[in-house]
This record gives sequence, structure tokens and C-alpha cells, in this order.
Amino acid sequence: MPSRGRFALICEPRALLTSDPTAIDVRFTRNQAAIIWPGLNFIVNAHLTRITEGRAVTSYPFYLFPLPPTADLGIWSQRLMQSIVDLLVEFKPRARSGGRFQMSILQLWIIAYAARLGIKLFRKDIKIPHNCPKRDSRRWKRQQAAYSKLKLDTRGLITSLERLMKRASRHFLKLRARSDFTALGVEWRGHLRWMKLNLTYLDPQKLLKRGSHKGQRLVIDEFVALASEAILIKGYGLPESRALRRVMRMYKRYWRRGRRPEIKTSLFRMGLNSRSLREAIFSFVSARLQLRERTVP
Repeated sequence: MPSRGRFALICEPRALLTSDPTAIDVRFTRNQAAIIWPGLNFIVNAHLTRITEGRAVTSYPFYLFPLPPTADLGIWSQRLMQSIVDLLVEFKPRARSGGRFQMSILQLWIIAYAARLGIKLFRKDIKIPHNCPKRDSRRWKRQQAAYSKLKLDTRGLITSLERLMKRASRHFLKLRARSDFTALGVEWRGHLRWMKLNLTYLDPQKLLKRGSHKGQRLVIDEFVALASEAILIKGYGLPESRALRRVMRMYKRYWRRGRRPEIKTSLFRMGLNSRSLREAIFSFVSARLQLRERTVP
């Protein structure tokens, strides 16, 4: 576990020759590298898993809890993702020993996020059932002490990184236009938001139980939304809300009894935008409610 001693980042007064003229010379100690490496390695591994499997294990469960249309989903950037992979390749040989690096403002942003991510990874590991000891036991106290120490050490690292970011920003603005710096910041914030949702979403989600009242109501809400969309697409006016919910509760009972073959999987794992599903729901609703054609003013 990283120690608090010798914790300040050492930044050389001059920059080495490098392919990126905006980079500055930075030196990380062994303890600092131990804080940075887990998060940086996790980001790249999640990215590679997403490429091969189509989805990272630690991604937001969009199929369970769809985000509202106004939510900030971020923007994928191939260039920034490649920068993270290149940084990993450069950092890996000195991940256990630390050393001297040439880093631009973008790479410092990546390092800062990787350090913060390391705290979440540590907390996730100690909450795994076979790693979670009995509360107030000796092992539990050791884990809590290590967790508190890691947070304190990371806070000191972030403080040092923030000073380096200011220096790297001034160096960047000496060589490049301010508009380039602004564009880089916007691109990074968008990609960072995308990564937090698609690669490194470590916040646990409490899944709704099938028999809970809240879960049942959520199922009906999804069916009502699909039925309303199908009715409007067909050019009919929406029926009374209470009557539509009653028919959708009937549809749900039929589905659970196996009388609706168009639904073969769990509600939240099926394609909610499926055309065939909307057609089936409209057919079910139109046979039980008198729909009136919508009048266009």
C-alpha cells in the first residue's frame, strides 16, 4: 500500500525533447505509480473487453434503467482512447518503480482520473462477499484503515497533479491557441463522461425484484409507453390513461402465462424499440379499446 512519506510529485524545471512540444517533464515516485496504475490498467482492459465482447462488464445497465433523453451520455473519441492506450504502454514498464515521464495536459487529466478510479476499485474489491470480513473484526479494521489511507494518499497526489496541470496549461497556451485548449477540454470532458458510463461504471445498482410493487409498476409504465407510441404512430388518439393501464395489466398477465409469444425474454432485456413488438401491442389494445382517429387541426 502506498505510503505518505516522500509523496510530493517531483517536477523538473526543464522539459526533455519529445515528439509533443506541449509536454512537460514529470517524475512519479514508486508510491505514486502504485496509486495510478490500477485505474489506468482497468480503463484499457475494459476498453479491450468492450471491443471483443461488445460490452464492458462494468458499464451502466442501460437495459435496466434507461437514462432520460436529456442525460449527458458523453461522446466517444477514438483519438483520446488511443491516447490512453499509448499512455498505458509508456507507463507499464515503470508502474512498480515510478520514474521520469514526458506528459502533456491531456495525459495529466488521464492520470488524475485513473488515480480517482483506483479508490473505487479498492472499495469494490473489499465489498466482494468472499473478501468482506465480519464487521469490527481485525481483518475488517485493517481493510478500513487501508482504504482510509489510500483516500488520503490519493488526495495528496491529486493536489500535486493539479499544480502540474496549471503548469502544463500555461506551457500549452504558449505554443498553441486558446481555442485549441478549449476544444481539447470539451473533447476530454465528453469522452470522460462516455467512459464513466460505458467502461468504468462501478456504482452498484439495486435490481428490482420481480414481485415488488415498484417493480410491477415500472413494468406497466414501460408497456403503457410502448402502447402510446404505437397508437400515435398508427394515427389514433390516445385513450383514457386509466383504461390504457388496465389493458396493459391484462397484457402483462397474458405475457406471464405464456399467451403472448412476441415476448420471449425479460422485459428489460428485449428490444423496446422493436417494430414487431409495437405491432403486437397495438393489435392487443385495438381489440379491447375503441380507438378514434386523431383529428389534425
